[in-house]
Amino acid sequence: MIIGQGVSTPVPPIAAPVLVLGATSLLGRFLLPLLEGLGMATYALSRKTPLDTAGARWVRVSLDDPRLEEALPEAATVFSLSPIWIFPAALPALKALADKANLCL
Repeated sequence: MIIGQGVSTPVPPIAAPVLVLGATSLLGRFLLPLLEGLGMATYALSRKTPLDTAGARWVRVSLDDPRLEEALPEAATVFSLSPIWIFPAALPALKALADKANLCL
């Protein structure tokens, strides 16, 4: 649960493997070590080459790449930390994962 200012909001469970879109973003660089510290199997997706490849399995592809659907690994949970203006191009590929994943946007 997230608790703040007297309001409790249920949070869906985070199931592994976890896919982090925008893994080299400011938030992605902080989220990856947290997930790995919890022992979660993690895939990190970015259009940039990562500075540190420890822990997560990296997938280098852009969300607007036509081959995105075939590049996406199976994941139980997806965090989207990528730029919002690129996200609509990724929706068809992410829809293929939707039945299996909790989309945390």
